Parts: sequence; C-alpha cells; structure tokens
Amino acid sequence: MMNRLFVLLLLGTMTLLAAPPNPKPKGDGTLPDELLQIAKELGCGPVPGFYDSPGDIDPPYLYGWPPKNKKEETAVFWCHRKHKEEPYLLVFVEDLGSGRKGRVAYTSPSEYEPGGLSIFDWPNINFYGREDEGPYDPKHLPLDPFVYIDNPKEHGPKGKTTEYAPLQDSYDGISTLYYRHEGRWLWLGLD
Repeated sequence: MMNRLFVLLLLGTMTLLAAPPNPKPKGDGTLPDELLQIAKELGCGPVPGFYDSPGDIDPPYLYGWPPKNKKEETAVFWCHRKHKEEPYLLVFVEDLGSGRKGRVAYTSPSEYEPGGLSIFDWPNINFYGREDEGPYDPKHLPLDPFVYIDNPKEHGPKGKTTEYAPLQDSYDGISTLYYRHEGRWLWLGLD
C-alpha cells in the first residue's frame, strides 16, 4: 500500500513539474494603477486580449523611456479606446514619481493592434541600401531612415543619430521604433 501511494505521489509531482510554465497572463493588457488612472482620464482602458496571441510578448507599458534621471519619472503605454477609428493609443508620460501623478507628454493613435514595449537592443543593426550600411549601435542609430509621425513623407535629419536607444513596439518579428528628436516624434518600421 505504501509503495502505491509513494508511486502516485511521485508521478503526480513529476507531472506538475513537467507542465510548461505560463509566464504571461491571459486577457487584457493590464496596466499599473498610476498608468491606468492616466488612461482613464484619456478615455482609454487596457488593450483587450493583449496577451491572448501565441508566443512571448513584452508588457503593454514600459517605465524609464524616454530616459530621465530616475527611471520612474517617465513611462509609455498602450491603451484602447472603444468605438474609435484608430482605437489604440500610445501614451508618453513624464513627471511621474515622488507623489506626482504624471502628465501626458504626447499621444500617438493607431489602427493597428499593438505589440509589447521594450527598449530597442538589436546588436549591430544594418540599414541596407545606405552608403554606410553599418552595423550601428542600438543607442546611436541614424535618424534619416526614420520618418516624422506628424509628416510621414519627411525623413529624419541626415548626419544625426539617436542619443539613446529608441522605444520598440514589437510582436512576432515585426517592430516599430519610436524616438523624439528636437521636440518631434519619429518612427521606423523593422521586420
């Protein structure tokens, strides 16, 4: 009798340990309370079904971008607005922490389902078709492949580079980079 009980306990333990971990929550792209409050003020909520797609995905928010003296001073997050032509909103927040509730520095609406947010860190990226094909350090990318969000026909300035790693929105091998230069926002699509 004891041997059977031992075998059953051993098999049960092995089954539990062999089960693949589920590292991401299912459902809405939850936001920390302080970012959720800012989203609500903008008429937004968490992105529905954010974690329901297969594969790994970074969270729909990131603290510390753009970089400031303290990581907690800035944040960026995706939220969702029902019944809008461009229902997804990328929100950039500054002046967080130390009892401050933060202020919205910029928003960028999108019709496309968002990916997870992270700091761009592809080592030795190349921009093919350029005279100086690279590779480039992720913190010092040329700005001329980027285009301005407010005027997609206008490229970033030639001869200038990023001063820090851009924000990366990515899922399933497709990435969009965001960067602010002299008060204007730029983006670049990568695959």
